[in-house]
Amino acid sequence: MPQGLGAYIDFAWKYSDIARKDTIVIDIGYYTLDMVYIKDGVYISKMSRSYPAGMEILYNKIIDEFTVKYSDFINDVYVDLLLKDGKFTYFGKEYKFDVQEYISRFYLPEIESRLKDYVIELKNSGYKIDQVLLTGGGAFYLNDKVEGIYISDNHQFANARGYKIYVEYVERK
Repeated sequence: MPQGLGAYIDFAWKYSDIARKDTIVIDIGYYTLDMVYIKDGVYISKMSRSYPAGMEILYNKIIDEFTVKYSDFINDVYVDLLLKDGKFTYFGKEYKFDVQEYISRFYLPEIESRLKDYVIELKNSGYKIDQVLLTGGGAFYLNDKVEGIYISDNHQFANARGYKIYVEYVERK
């Protein structure tokens, strides 16, 4: 089962009234950006895509820009703090760094470009789109930047919850 399909199962389990709509699931992980397509509640495997465009790209950009600004090196732990609070304290020195610009001007266009290509591919293959579901750890940083889509509840664990639902369903059969 690809990344994103578990999140769809979790979503469909909770919101069965909209589960049968044709859905794109965008799963923003650390290393990859995964997209799956569900038509009338059925996963269409030939339309799964995985791109090397996960949050790692954004993290590396923030690390590089932080290093240029402060001449200090940071790792992912400090990027998490910057993404969450816009600042952190290290050895008594407070560092402030606005990461929103990098999300809006650098990372969001990357996702939009991949999504645009994917949507064109879907439409050229005769599929339609009723809704979009955003999930994965990276959804947290983009949830207030994108309008008109559904966002998984507790998105970092949505795939795991959906896989669990699926396994329990299969075991009952």
